[in-house]
Order: sequence, then structure tokens, then C-alpha cells
Amino acid sequence: MLNIAEVIFAHRTCPLISGIFRIVAIDAASDIAALVKLGEHPTSPFAVSWNALVHCIEANEIDCNQEFALDLPTSDGELTDAELAEMRRVQTYFLPLLDVGLHTLVLDARRRNEEIANQSLKHHVHTRTITRHFNLYLWAGMTMYALVGERNRQQIGRASCRERV
Repeated sequence: MLNIAEVIFAHRTCPLISGIFRIVAIDAASDIAALVKLGEHPTSPFAVSWNALVHCIEANEIDCNQEFALDLPTSDGELTDAELAEMRRVQTYFLPLLDVGLHTLVLDARRRNEEIANQSLKHHVHTRTITRHFNLYLWAGMTMYALVGERNRQQIGRASCRERV
């Protein structure tokens, strides 16, 4: 029914959520779905009831398979040398987070904060920077290309203008 990274639109009539969201984790056995709101600024994922989300979809209060266009690079060839160097630098502290398991990091905020703190100490990068990169990664559909480049940062502010409410 729903896939990770899928974009959904919840109508104002939906009692659970309202607006446009990306699904970033699903644990149906535990009745949890994690979402990020697609708006002006990427935020941390939050949990909702999986069963309640499915109920809202069945009640036509949530539309699935929505478009949320982002003009992100799709290959290293589309990056400038400076952007490629920036992405490699970010990957030194970001990829070890993903080794823990994206599902775990999304659904367990305490573990996510611990792992971010560990990477912060190890690589001398502020926890806010790593958290910002993590949220941006989820917001953009789990792509490393969201983490670099001025055009990507500028795009975040424009994204909310395309949001249908």
C-alpha cells in the first residue's frame, strides 16, 4: 500500500495529520509509521499510528503517490568539484549513521541522538550540523545529493510554495 520515501497528502479533514509528508519508516507490527513534513524546513521524523494512517487512506482523507518535485542532482557528474568535495566530507560522518540502520535511527530518537553525538565527537562536527543533514536526507527522499550544494539549500525555501494545502 505505502512505500518508504513515498509522498502523501493529508486533507484538512484528516484527523491524524494535515499537509504533505514523506513516509520514512514503517513498522506495521508495532503500529508505527514515521513521517517528515515536507515544508519550508526539514524537521525530525515523527511517529503516527500505522493503523490510523491506513484508516485515513481508506477514508480518502489521504492521497498517496503524490509529487513533490525537487531539482536534485542524480549523479556525481551533476555536481561541481566543490559540491563533490563537500559531499565526500559530509559522507565521512554521515555514512556511519546509516550503518546503524536507517529504520532504527528514524524510529528510535534516543538511539539517533546517541549516534549523532558519537559522530559529532569523532569527527568534530556539531550535532546540529549532523542532525540537519539527517533531516535533510529524509526530507529529500533519502538521497545523498540533498546534502550538498547551495542550489539544494535555496530549494528548501521554495518547496513550501509548491505545497498544496
